[in-house]
Amino acid sequence: LNRLRREALALYEEEYLKEFRRTLPADSKREMAELSAAQTVETGNATVHSNVSGELTEKRVVASVMNAEQLTAVLRSEGVTDLYIDMEGDYEACLKVATGLPRYLMLPRALKGDTARKAQEEASRLIREYSLSGIVVRTPAQLSFAQKEVFRIEADRPVYCINSTSVEWLASKGVSAVTFSEELHRKDYPVDARGLFSIYGRSVVMVSEQCP
Repeated sequence: LNRLRREALALYEEEYLKEFRRTLPADSKREMAELSAAQTVETGNATVHSNVSGELTEKRVVASVMNAEQLTAVLRSEGVTDLYIDMEGDYEACLKVATGLPRYLMLPRALKGDTARKAQEEASRLIREYSLSGIVVRTPAQLSFAQKEVFRIEADRPVYCINSTSVEWLASKGVSAVTFSEELHRKDYPVDARGLFSIYGRSVVMVSEQCP
């Protein structure tokens, strides 16, 4: 029932937002290839980041993208250091173009049953084929899969990192960086933790999979 509800809401959202979506110009593929070739940031283990252990490192600006329109805007901008490629969007098209920045694969928000198996198989293929820098989990349940696949794991907002205890627990599971929950007040951010803050984008609500 929950899966049917999620699928129905996703279809409704897609239909409702259709008229508001931006479209690429006819020569978008050529433009994106040129932008990709012009990037100066190199992929590798020297990626700058703020990690959850409290060590002070350089600033890190991460852009999460789902489609070519968003990716084009990111590649035109300055200051972005990493990319989160969302598996709920046109992920493979983005992976083929975005070759000049460290890329992290974001797993779908809800993974259960046969859907989970297929998504994990696809994620494993993408990790091998595109030499990704890491994987981004959206629920604690996804950690077991992520631990088998890559050397770097990061946590997105729906994991709800809300205090020092959650930071420590995630670190013990191999999570290298977290995105703090938008529900936190500034005074409530874990003192010893360094992570990512959401600056712009659509707020994420809790999925029923994570309800107690």
